[in-house]
Amino acid sequence: RIRPLSYFGKGHSSDDWDYEGYLTDFRFYDRALSSYNIMELYQGAYSDTTDLFLWYPTTGIDYSTSTWTNYGSGTDATIEDPDTIIDPTVSDVYVRPIWDEIEVYFAQSSDLRTNVDEQEYPYFRLRLKYDNHLLDDGSNDAVWINSSVASWSTAWYKYYTQVSVGSWNFVVTSASEDTYGITALDSASAVSFDEDIIWDEIEVYYGYQHDPREYLGATNWGIFRLRLKYDNHLLNDNANDEVWINTEVASWSGGLFWYDNVVQTTVGSWNYAVTSASEDTYGITAFDSDSAAEYDTDLIWDAIGVHLWIDDARDNIDDTIMVYAWLTYMYDMTNVTDGTVLLNGTGMSYGSNIWSLGRSQSTVGLWSYGITSISGNTHGITVIGYNSFT
Repeated sequence: RIRPLSYFGKGHSSDDWDYEGYLTDFRFYDRALSSYNIMELYQGAYSDTTDLFLWYPTTGIDYSTSTWTNYGSGTDATIEDPDTIIDPTVSDVYVRPIWDEIEVYFAQSSDLRTNVDEQEYPYFRLRLKYDNHLLDDGSNDAVWINSSVASWSTAWYKYYTQVSVGSWNFVVTSASEDTYGITALDSASAVSFDEDIIWDEIEVYYGYQHDPREYLGATNWGIFRLRLKYDNHLLNDNANDEVWINTEVASWSGGLFWYDNVVQTTVGSWNYAVTSASEDTYGITAFDSDSAAEYDTDLIWDAIGVHLWIDDARDNIDDTIMVYAWLTYMYDMTNVTDGTVLLNGTGMSYGSNIWSLGRSQSTVGLWSYGITSISGNTHGITVIGYNSFT
């Protein structure tokens, strides 16, 4: 039952609130509409006027004279001019809220692999999903990378430094868009556009001597192998890598090792170590000096000291005079106990730390004897550093 005087958009009491808005396509049917019919009405595709007896049109309304259109037995009704008129020809008469969220659509980093202790930064770009409205710092937008506030410069970024070797993942963890107050973040887009940065350094993992003890004037060299710590990527000369041994540029030996030929002309021990390196593929120059110290190598250049004496300075012809030699390595003064020692071209015998050889002559005269050759000993030393006689 409908009251004799009914209102739409206002109540019967003066205390009631008036509706401020615009009613469009308001109809009375003397029948029930299906959900499909209602959907068609919403889409503007329903034209069946059967049993439609009152219709409030959507256009061409004169608020002082327009009436309901009578489609049947209904009675025309006056449309009262509202306090505030919303003209559908110039205003959007629908309430159309937008539900939106922020998405990450771009990610990159200043360098995918860098030196430990160096500063790098991942950077990201974000926008609202609904209309691609960009987040920037022009409107107090804010972005957090790994829960730290990011800075803006054509993209959102944050500087990071790592002091150990490893891979670090960076992702937008939250954001705040100021124009519309959107804070919802599409976490799937953040995961899709995350960024990994590797901090790395070079290490020496092998060091050895070509010959731990060499004779004076001979060429010797230390042998070294290097790699990147993060993934054992090897340094070689195929990619313009470089290595310095005792600040001298090293050479690469056919896929085996880095070395530097050196010669010393005085007896002593020299230490050789990798002092720096440069890896070309990723541009790594950070160097683990502890590994260099662990795999340094000592090279010794040595000579043999000879001390000769005889058991009798003058003897009868045809008698045997014993010639003795005491041979020592000059570097550490240890005895030469093996190999071949020639006295005037004849081999001497070793026993009780002494080399000896008996000599006799059948004619009167003065003969000179000396060590003419040393070879085949433990350290391969062939050079005589000094001779002394008693």
